Amino acid sequence: AYEFSLYPFEGEWSHVDLHRKALEYNFPLISISTAPGDGRFGRELKLLDIGSPDAIVTALYGSGGKVFARLFAQQGRPAQVGLRYLKGKARLMEVDLAGKEKGLVNGALSLQPWQFKTVRIEALG
Repeated sequence: AYEFSLYPFEGEWSHVDLHRKALEYNFPLISISTAPGDGRFGRELKLLDIGSPDAIVTALYGSGGKVFARLFAQQGRPAQVGLRYLKGKARLMEVDLAGKEKGLVNGALSLQPWQFKTVRIEALG
């Protein structure tokens, strides 16, 4: 189910991150609450860095013992995503929705306006 809301702003819609705010409103973050940790992770637990304000991670999920990230060019313009796994070395493989390999992600991943891409993350060591 989708909800409708009004978000007042001035100027260009792309300058106020309107589409991202709409996605955040309709698809709130799903999270799990656990017991407090010992603080060694600091204030923020971050697994991925996408290095682009023009794209977002719309899903991070496990399937068949593997981890996948789905990326979306949500600003209506091409995006260059410098995807980095922040928990150590990893092999990043672009896959289609069925999990079929499309190619290694070396350097920037190009997204066309409104395009989704899925990347399999294989931690190494």
